Amino acid sequence: MTFYHGSPVGGLNELKPFSFYPYGFDENGNAVYSEYYDNAFYDLYKGKSGYLYECDDLKKLKHRN
Repeated sequence: MTFYHGSPVGGLNELKPFSFYPYGFDENGNAVYSEYYDNAFYDLYKGKSGYLYECDDLKKLKHRN
């Protein structure tokens, strides 16, 4: 399974999801994103750049609710 992580910081070796962003997990453990209002994600990130990390073969994955 492939996981993805977005960050404004490049060159990270350890990914830690911490923020005020409205995400959580459903009953199956899948990440779920909910917007506070229509186009909130676009309004927050328009005109900004960042990095998208693709994470494969994770050996020490910790799931937190």
